Amino acid sequence: MKHYYPIRLFIADHQEVYLEGLAHMLQAVPDIDLLGTTTNGNELATALTVLQPDILLTDPSFDVGDNTTVLQYVPKALPDVNIIALSLLDDIPMLGYMLQAGVQGFLLRQCDRLEILEAIHDVYNKKPYYCRAIASHALRLFSSTRTATQRELFSAREKQIIQLICQDMASKEIAARLELSNRTVEGYRLRIMEKMNVRGTAGIVLYAIRQNIVEV
Repeated sequence: MKHYYPIRLFIADHQEVYLEGLAHMLQAVPDIDLLGTTTNGNELATALTVLQPDILLTDPSFDVGDNTTVLQYVPKALPDVNIIALSLLDDIPMLGYMLQAGVQGFLLRQCDRLEILEAIHDVYNKKPYYCRAIASHALRLFSSTRTATQRELFSAREKQIIQLICQDMASKEIAARLELSNRTVEGYRLRIMEKMNVRGTAGIVLYAIRQNIVEV
């Protein structure tokens, strides 16, 4: 999908002084259209519905009423609004939850102007953004999540066959080991290659190693 500037931005934060500072800084950016700001949760829900911004820059704990946080409300009610969280160092352990909740960008509240602008432009262009202070943490979290997801792609039998393929066993040998027909093993092999989007034994082995399905 093609994107068009300016970027429609809304900011919500309970700290009025911090909010005013952000607004003053971002109002001067030519390709950003600051639609508004608020320190009030009820106002935020209404504003987002009416204005439909591209990006919401907000404290992830911001309350929109009825004991509902912005992270609980926006992804369900307004899925087209991308969220950039403005957090404290103490919030880093909650990064996994924020990602699951639909946060596309993560900034520390003390980050500089350049990082804020980088985050806004990256998220607008559908790229996740993590500020430099937590990038390594995010990478570890993303890698472990991706590995778990890749493992879940394959059934127990498929993983067993992947292990044997990586031990340089031919289909006939695998069939004999697992007491299956050669045709059944070939069927599994084809499904495995389709899921991995690879061709041949070398592709299976490389994929399995990269995704930690097998240990080397």
